[in-house]
Amino acid sequence: MQAKRTSIFLTPTDRLAIRRLQTRYGLATMSDALRFSLRLTETFFSGDEQRMVELLRRGAQQRVPLPQRLQTRLAKTKQVNQQVEHRLSRNAEILARGRGVRRNDG
Repeated sequence: MQAKRTSIFLTPTDRLAIRRLQTRYGLATMSDALRFSLRLTETFFSGDEQRMVELLRRGAQQRVPLPQRLQTRLAKTKQVNQQVEHRLSRNAEILARGRGVRRNDG
C-alpha cells in the first residue's frame, strides 16, 4: 500500500514523545515513529500480544547503535558548518565589492 502525505498539528510534548521513540527504537523519521506507535497501539488494543512483542523486538533490532548515530549527527553538523562558512564568505565578498563601488563613486 502506498503512503499518502497527511499534515497534523503537534504540540512540543508530542514532538518530544516522537523524538524519544526515534531514539529508543532507532527510527529514522518522525513518520516512522508515528507509524510504529500507531501499529503498536492498535496491536495492544486488539489483544495480539505476540504481534506486539514482534513489533518491539523488530524495533529494537533496527535501532542504530549510538556511535553510528553520533557519527551521523557529527557529519551533518560539519556539513551545516561548511555551508554557513561558505555563505559568510560570499556575504563578505559581496559587502567588500559594495564598499569598493561606493568608494569609487564618492
